[in-house]
Amino acid sequence: MECLFRTGNHKGLGWRFIKSKLAKIGVCRSIIIELNKNHQIDWYLQAELAYNKRFGESGSKDQKNKAKRIRFMQYRVLSFDEITLLIKSKRYS
Repeated sequence: MECLFRTGNHKGLGWRFIKSKLAKIGVCRSIIIELNKNHQIDWYLQAELAYNKRFGESGSKDQKNKAKRIRFMQYRVLSFDEITLLIKSKRYS
C-alpha cells in the first residue's frame, strides 16, 4: 500500500488515480484518507512538475496543443480545477 502510494507519486500521478488504485486492491477508505494526510503532498505542485517534465516551461499556444496538454493531465487523473489552474498558469487563455 505504501509502495503503491510512493510509486504513483514519483510517476507524477494525481491523488484521484492513486486513491482509485488503492480502493481497487481493497484498501479501506479510512486508511486511504489517513495515508494522504500523513504524507501531506502538494498535489498541484506534483501536477505542475509532471507537466513541466513533459512539455517544458513554454510551448505553442494553439488550441490543438492546449487540448493535447489537457488530455495528458486528464490521464494523470487530476481534477478539472487543477488542470484549469495549471493551464492558465502557463499563460493559456
